[in-house]
Amino acid sequence: MMIGAGGLAGNVIGSASAADVLRDGDVIQIENVKSGLLLGPYNNSRVVGMDIEQRAKSSTGAQSWKLKGVPGQAGYWNLINTTTGQCLANRSSSHVEGTPIIQWTCMGLNDQAWKFEPRGNQK
Repeated sequence: MMIGAGGLAGNVIGSASAADVLRDGDVIQIENVKSGLLLGPYNNSRVVGMDIEQRAKSSTGAQSWKLKGVPGQAGYWNLINTTTGQCLANRSSSHVEGTPIIQWTCMGLNDQAWKFEPRGNQK
């Protein structure tokens, strides 16, 4: 399943919400609608704390993310990189705009919880 930065894509039809489509254990790729590039760790690195970037599609699997529902937070997900086993995280749990997104050891913290909301086709 492909998730576009402008909203859900792939198996989402009409006004379906993320909760109606996404399931625990699904493996997704996150594609920017404008660039067509996919999110993954810088240079496909396995290093904890490595920045996440957008890159052309590769065959390494480093751009695939497994969804794990966050306990007690319906509609929120941990995104676990299928190659590194690390979670997509907000560096230092920051509230500051422009804070880099990184991969980090999965710890179940709120800086690793993500929510998808359909926004329609924004190409």
